[in-house]
Order: sequence, then C-alpha cells, then structure tokens
Amino acid sequence: MKSTRTMIELKNGSKIIALPCGPDGATLRGYTADLVVMDEAAFMPEDVIASVIFPMLATTNGTAIMLSTPWGRNHIFYRSFKNQDYWSQHVRAEDCPLISKEFLEEQRRTIGDLRFKMEYEAEFVEEENSFFSQDLIRECVEDYDLIGESQLWAEGKIAGDYYLGADFGKKVDYSVIALLKREEEGKLRLVFLKQFALGTPYSEVIAYIKRLDEKFDILKGFVDQSAIGESLVEEIKEFAPQIDGLTFTARVKQDLMVLLHARMEQKRLILPMERSLLTQINEQQYRFGKSKPTEIAEEKGLYDVLSSAWKPR
Repeated sequence: MKSTRTMIELKNGSKIIALPCGPDGATLRGYTADLVVMDEAAFMPEDVIASVIFPMLATTNGTAIMLSTPWGRNHIFYRSFKNQDYWSQHVRAEDCPLISKEFLEEQRRTIGDLRFKMEYEAEFVEEENSFFSQDLIRECVEDYDLIGESQLWAEGKIAGDYYLGADFGKKVDYSVIALLKREEEGKLRLVFLKQFALGTPYSEVIAYIKRLDEKFDILKGFVDQSAIGESLVEEIKEFAPQIDGLTFTARVKQDLMVLLHARMEQKRLILPMERSLLTQINEQQYRFGKSKPTEIAEEKGLYDVLSSAWKPR
C-alpha cells in the first residue's frame, strides 16, 4: 500500500483520492470513478455535481454519496434527499451514543432553536424573513482558507489591494475585524476575519488594526464608531488616515445591507466555508414597518464589518 496526503493506493490497484471541489470543479475533471463521496455537498456548486461528478460514474455504473449538514432547498442535495428513488439516511445528534443529552440541551440554549435544528437535528430550516437566504449565501461560497494570524507576524507585506471593516463590541457584543481583497471583475474576497474575546480592551483592537495596516495595502476602511465615539477613530486615523468612522444608524445599516445583498446577487462577494459566519449572515432578518417598506432587524454580528467594508465600492 502506498499513501500520500491526498491519495491512498491499495495492493489490488484501487485508489482513494481526496480532491478539492473548487468553484468550477477544475481539479476533478478527467477522472473516472466507481465511488464518489461528496463532503459538505450542500455547499458544492450544483453545476459541478451535475456536469463533473456524475459523468465520472457514467462508464463504471458507479455510486455517488452526498454527505452534508442541511443548507438551502434550491439545490440538488435537497432534491436528492427528498427523492424517493434515492436512498437517504437522516442522522440526528441524539442518535450518536458519544453525544450526551446534557451537551445537546446546553447547545440548544446557547445557539437557539433554529440553528440547533439545522446543526444537530439535520433539519432543512430557515426563518421566513431571512434577509440573506441560504441559497443566496451558498452562491457566494468557495472552499478556501482564511489568512492565519501567524502570517501577520511574518516579515514582509502581503500583496494585493484590501478593504477593512471593524466593529467595536461592548460587554455582550464581540469586536470583529474583517479584511476583503479586491480581485478581478470588481469582486471582493473575504481573506481575514478576527473575532476578539468578550471584554477585549479597545486599545488591543486598535493595535490589531495598526498591524493589519502595516501588513496589507488597505485602500479604504470603515470602523463602527457608534460605541467608541470620534476620539478613538481619530487615534486610528493617526496611523491609517484612509480609515474613517461610520455611525451605524438604522437607516445607514439598512442601506448598507441592501447594497451588500445586491453585491451578493451579482456574485461580487466571495466567502469562505466558515459555518459560523454563514449562519450569522443567514440569521439577519427583515420586517415590514409602517414608515418604511423594509427594515433590517437591529442585531449586531459579523455581517456589520462585511457591510461597512462594502461602502467604498
């Protein structure tokens, strides 16, 4: 038997090969297979499954297995799960003997009933008033790694043009920094995300922004000054004059979220396969008000820094 990081070759000549899907399935093309196992299939581009994966099995009469936690309904994974001609297996966390009831009860209290149903009961659920639908979010997702913190302390700058967004939390909110890289055709890719522990001093967050400014060519940035006021914004502008403060009023947040939604529909935003981030974006809801046709629910989260980073675009 021979093995590498991505391939195992057995004595009988059979091979097990692990390959990334990518946005267009380019790394998968050219193979035939007797068995294909698709992990996190609900996030794979449907065209890759239909046009790349299934043809691999055409000459072998092979088998395709799709594994995933639920996400969205306008996708081949959901339709296959509901198709009575396909074999399907629905496994809940409570069916696993290694997971205690106490842990599940704690998770339900911590993350809420809706997310618990999706993550631990494998249910296809979504709030009716979600401003960013799961299907919309999936169209922006690619499988790639964010820049790690260890890379921030290595010598030299990281090439590219970047936009920064920062949200200063309070005692019950997290401080968060996001960095988006400008790519071709006006697209922005989320490449760095930092969520600080609750209670982290603002001075520590500002020092982190300074390090990012030294490491990356940040063309423009915005920080939410609703909680910190103008004085700390002026402190940031001393070392990064291209970063401005932005007061997140309800109207400003609504305008930014509508803009972000439009950019996602245009597929100009690229997000990593980070479930906590994707779920937080999906949890944002809209409501109909008397004075305005649509209002965005007043919740703080990681989406704040994404929407503020879009402002210069």
